[in-house]
Amino acid sequence: MSEVVGFIAERPKEYKAANKDLWNMMFEFCDSVNPNLSDYEGDGAWPTLLDNFVSWKKGPVATTAGDATTN
Repeated sequence: MSEVVGFIAERPKEYKAANKDLWNMMFEFCDSVNPNLSDYEGDGAWPTLLDNFVSWKKGPVATTAGDATTN
């Protein structure tokens, strides 16, 4: 949960408030999705904020994995 909050805090102009539905979905996401995102389904009905969070979190991992294979 703290990573999601950190992601939002880095984007104060993009994410200013959360309605009850978004808050509930964030709680469900944090409660049901593995912290390593291994069971995250991108074609699920997650809010865009959470899709963006997953892309942000996976970004550095994908880059690091790509660098490791090219060296």
